[in-house]
Amino acid sequence: MQLFHLQLLQTQAAHVSLAWIVLKVPLKRLDVIQLFTLISTFLFSEVYNPLVLEHSRFPFLPMMATSVVCACWIVLCWIRCFYEIMKDLSLKENGKHK
Repeated sequence: MQLFHLQLLQTQAAHVSLAWIVLKVPLKRLDVIQLFTLISTFLFSEVYNPLVLEHSRFPFLPMMATSVVCACWIVLCWIRCFYEIMKDLSLKENGKHK
């Protein structure tokens, strides 16, 4: 019982610290757009489609929309990572790296 209680406290502490980190980190414009598109895709797939388009000719539409949105953001993440790596390498070559 004590082990379970300790694990529960650690889990709650991790959630609190994660929430603190998320709230303290300023979001860039692209991050806000990403959150907006993910939330709107979720609302379309889970709320609008079952209620309004219950018997539509395109039952695959929610899954396709989710796949397309996620694929676009994954590609964008790879581009951002590549940019950061190139920027870091450029700073190292110029001797300006901290």
